[in-house]
Amino acid sequence: MNNSSIMKAKELIKEKTWCLLLEKGYDGVSVSDICKATEMARGLLYHYFRNKEDLFDEIVQDVFIRYYQLDRDVLKANAIGEMIVFASRFLTDIFQGLPAGAGRQLTVADGFLLLYQAAEHDEAFARQLKKNKEDWFAVWKTALLNSFAKGELRSGLNMESVARHFVYIVQGGIIATTKEGQDTVYEIEKGLWEFFEIIKR
Repeated sequence: MNNSSIMKAKELIKEKTWCLLLEKGYDGVSVSDICKATEMARGLLYHYFRNKEDLFDEIVQDVFIRYYQLDRDVLKANAIGEMIVFASRFLTDIFQGLPAGAGRQLTVADGFLLLYQAAEHDEAFARQLKKNKEDWFAVWKTALLNSFAKGELRSGLNMESVARHFVYIVQGGIIATTKEGQDTVYEIEKGLWEFFEIIKR
């Protein structure tokens, strides 16, 4: 089997398993489930991945890097308005990246839940996820400072506290809502703009 065929087979396995993980959760997917979804024998599956954990780890890393990882340098010039637009696009990309082959309608929260489940099984990934949360806080704080420098914000604000509030609006919106896709993103974006109005000059 050539490298191209191997890559295609691995991508098929990862795509089908990602659907299963989002649908059933990290602890709810068995090797038998994966074999059934991919129509592969167990021995062939182990030819591509040493075990279930290796497969799960590779999927989570791929998903995290593709959809969730932040580049703080790209965002360092953003003010709050630009940051809200970025956050909305960021969440939209996550929703649009959810696989269509799952057995139920997926929401933005499903993707985040999978990452937190994975972190419970992998200390290194847990640290990676923690750093990502810290990066989110840092880019909101930088955006606040940029907006303040532009004269957009009223004086006397505690930037640390306000930055955390922006993060909580995003996280809370994802966790609390049962709505699908763009509805979730719209509600979160609306909450961010409303809070921005409160702290504006």
